[in-house]
Amino acid sequence: MIETLKVKEDVVSYAKFKWPLLFSRFYEAYRNSGPNLPKNDVIIAVNWTGVYVVDDQEQVLLELSFPEITTVASQKTNKVFTQTFTLCTVRGEEFTFQSPNAEDIRDLVVYFLEGLKKRSSFVIALQDYKAPGEGSSFLSFHRGDLILLEEGSTGETVQNSGWCVGRCDRTGEKGDFPAETVYVLPTLSKPPSDILVCISIRSVFFMKKLWTNTVPGKDRNADLIFHFHQELPKLLRGYHKCSKEEAAKLAALVYRVRFGESKQELQAIPQMLRELIPSDSIKIQSSTEWKRCIIAAYNQDAGMSPEDAKITFLKIIYRWPTFGSAFFEVKQTTEPNYPEMLLIAINKHGVSLIHPQTKEYVQINWTFTKSENCIYMKKDSKASTTRKVYNWRKKK
Repeated sequence: MIETLKVKEDVVSYAKFKWPLLFSRFYEAYRNSGPNLPKNDVIIAVNWTGVYVVDDQEQVLLELSFPEITTVASQKTNKVFTQTFTLCTVRGEEFTFQSPNAEDIRDLVVYFLEGLKKRSSFVIALQDYKAPGEGSSFLSFHRGDLILLEEGSTGETVQNSGWCVGRCDRTGEKGDFPAETVYVLPTLSKPPSDILVCISIRSVFFMKKLWTNTVPGKDRNADLIFHFHQELPKLLRGYHKCSKEEAAKLAALVYRVRFGESKQELQAIPQMLRELIPSDSIKIQSSTEWKRCIIAAYNQDAGMSPEDAKITFLKIIYRWPTFGSAFFEVKQTTEPNYPEMLLIAINKHGVSLIHPQTKEYVQINWTFTKSENCIYMKKDSKASTTRKVYNWRKKK
């Protein structure tokens, strides 16, 4: 009995690998836009290997493995048959299909992508990373290098931890590296070299991600080279809620980063306030008062190096709930109780709506588990102008 069952399992397993298309979920669709296909009336087949576009004779018109798919999104309308979904690839292609099952297709593809990423042992470097010091346990690599995770690390480790252990496929060297410097490939087997090349070329796309595990001081090189320079503009644009005392302290640290122990430029502080103080805080007090506060804060840190000033700067703003957020200035048209202009902050906690002047929360976090996992976009043309309308919706 056991041998009979084993034979059946082997037959099914062989068929699954030999003819994956037969183990698909099928959906009728129509190609709206994107690279041309032999036919527009198509069938979308989704299975464990990827997404296939076939015709009514089951001839494959397009095959996309999961490592080739970067994003999938759907747009819901009032009419079921006009719903669409879009697939974006590592080659920069964007296919949009119309289907009454658009949301189901999106959810299924996202399910496979997320599941494969959690189990994956393959990541690709998004940037160069040099180990701090010779003979250290850290791994050095170049942008585009394939790294194989080791010591029980998986894609889920990369997503939930700040550090991982892996071996660089190019050099054979093994070591620790910061998780935010790599992109997890949604695959259980080594991807083809052409896909790796495409991902490497377009890696700037994957750097548009939220910081979920960054802790200032843990990776000094990343703090000095990357994190400080990414967070400073957000502060100066006035995106964070910042007290007068914090603003003066941070301004003193920014000054120290630029000029070190030189006090010669202190007299020019009133002329450089826009480079030191959040834009929405400059008018809180006179430039003379700002100069006095900044100099006092600067003298408190006498002897601090510019490098340590960067780390201290990050440690201060790390305490704020908006640290590591991606900010967007938007105009809303649907909620009369909200201000017309809003600031959207997206971070590991979810999505928040912030009043652009007071920096108070208009809508506290919509967590990702309580919200639609896509932001829908549509274009409305009026006269000679085109505007984009973004709709963020809670799950019902």
